[in-house]
Amino acid sequence: MGSIPSTVSNTMSGIHGTCSRQVASYSGQSVVFQPNNIRRHFLMVPDKATWAVIKVRSHESNAVGKFVLHTVQLLPKTIVKVLENHKMFTLNEQGEWSHGIAVRGGYVLEVCLAKWWANIGNVECSYSVTFHGLTPEGRQQELCFHGADSILRLDVSTGLSSEEVAPEIKLKSCVQNYRPIEAKVVPLGERDIIPDCRNIYELQLTYNFSIGKGAEVSPNLSLLSDVLYESEFESQLWMLYNSNKQFVACGDAYPSRWSVKVEKDDYILRAHVRHEKKDILDKMMDIPMALSVKISSPITLEVYTSFANASTASGKKVNSSGFTLSAGKTLPLYIVAPSANDKHAKNAVIGQYLQGTMTLAKDEFGKKADVYPVKYILNEPAKREKSTAKKNASKNSETPTLEDTIFEAKTTWLGKMDPDSDESANLYQKLLDEKKIPAKGICEKVDASSEEKERKKTSTSVLQVNMARLTSLEMDKKLGLENITPKRAEEAIRVCNLIIDEIGNPDDILAFFAIKTDSRSDAAEIKKEMERKKGWYLDATSKKGIALCALGKSDEATQLLFDCLRFVEQSDPKVIFFSIVHAEKIGHYGRAIKLSQSFLESSSGSGTGSNGKVSTKYNRSHY
Repeated sequence: MGSIPSTVSNTMSGIHGTCSRQVASYSGQSVVFQPNNIRRHFLMVPDKATWAVIKVRSHESNAVGKFVLHTVQLLPKTIVKVLENHKMFTLNEQGEWSHGIAVRGGYVLEVCLAKWWANIGNVECSYSVTFHGLTPEGRQQELCFHGADSILRLDVSTGLSSEEVAPEIKLKSCVQNYRPIEAKVVPLGERDIIPDCRNIYELQLTYNFSIGKGAEVSPNLSLLSDVLYESEFESQLWMLYNSNKQFVACGDAYPSRWSVKVEKDDYILRAHVRHEKKDILDKMMDIPMALSVKISSPITLEVYTSFANASTASGKKVNSSGFTLSAGKTLPLYIVAPSANDKHAKNAVIGQYLQGTMTLAKDEFGKKADVYPVKYILNEPAKREKSTAKKNASKNSETPTLEDTIFEAKTTWLGKMDPDSDESANLYQKLLDEKKIPAKGICEKVDASSEEKERKKTSTSVLQVNMARLTSLEMDKKLGLENITPKRAEEAIRVCNLIIDEIGNPDDILAFFAIKTDSRSDAAEIKKEMERKKGWYLDATSKKGIALCALGKSDEATQLLFDCLRFVEQSDPKVIFFSIVHAEKIGHYGRAIKLSQSFLESSSGSGTGSNGKVSTKYNRSHY
């Protein structure tokens, strides 16, 4: 017969084993700690306690001690790390050290205080554990409210002692749910067969999402989160890739540990879950993924002590000033939802919510330890009718005629035709003849404003025809000059000259974009027209430069490149092909490679066709 040693520990409560009505605490006075000396206490946490402050004070005048504090509170069906704290600290001569921890009322708290084994010498000190509590009635785990709840009431009570209350609610991230675009269950190989010839299956999920600007994100598969060894599944792993299929980050069961800083781009997240039963994985093929995106400026919610002040957003807020809540008392707080004009609320989509934290204590230790998660579910944005001015503008706008529609269709078709065919040449000439610009003052019956408007319309149509012809010449189809014959290059130069002459002086475009404020009534229309002219000018100038490079006229092409650089950088999508061809033509191979690499890595060059042009030129594989 053998024997098994066992230890039975009795819990303590109150001051020296008795419960005080004002403050629930435990203290140890004038305790001498030797190296590797451990003091362990089991304390019953009062029902109303939500955080505890542990203080250690040295009585030594010429000794410094190094200590370790370890606290554990076990909750049913949760892992030990939920309410576990481990802290190493140094206690100076006659010094004091304090630390706050989160606790749960009604459960035993184990407190271990030990002197570090390698710290030589004895240290006499006193220590205490003091419990505090501010309890949001009915919401001990999480605060969640809907956008339709403009005002939310929250009853706060304290049962241990008087506490300073200074509620602070901040929404720090925006969460969007995504469904997998692809899901499949596959059997794994021979290495993943467990005894009795049982095969392991893997669920492969693919999610895609876009990030509008650089941010910090945290993917979360909620069904698999916060459990690892306790999970019913063999493993869970996700991997994040950008639009260039470059690996960015990976993570597993704990989303809070795997925050990733990403740039503006399109991303793909692949998640892998394994289990021996295929039917269980089949049920998870539509599991959503919650993507938390950190907000650059957290949203602070306003809190009032009366409904009247909250409904009118007037009176004194209690966010910063705070108040004292006596022991055993309960006071309602009224939380006001974020403004409907907030950018996150205005641009919300279905399934989106804001996430953050709430603290109630004014005490610094309470702020750090007693924290409640908050979720604010966003409403669908309001759909308002257009303003009267916009309605009138849309009514006054011209409706395209049948002739205009046919012209647009022919122009589009011209850009897709073979430029060397007679059919393309005939259609090009026919469209130009249809849109000949009339001489000024040709019709005396038409007033000057209508005549000028008609001339602008005709000029725009001629530009569209010439741009379609230039597109059909395919000057930038490949990143090189091999496919450009001298005949095609001459034709491209002729068409580009027509476009540049029709646009007029480019200095006028530069002068317009130098204006800080345009107060004219039709400023929006003028800006739109100038943007189009700028694009046409850059297209024509860059393609003319490519044609000149094909004819060996590098000096003229250099001047055109300088003209383009007055508007944009040489890495701009409209001129980057011209910049690369020009750099290679004049022997600037380093600049050509640098521009090519920049184009491959830029988001504007993330398309398969554009990357393929550069990759083909430099014999690089495109994935």
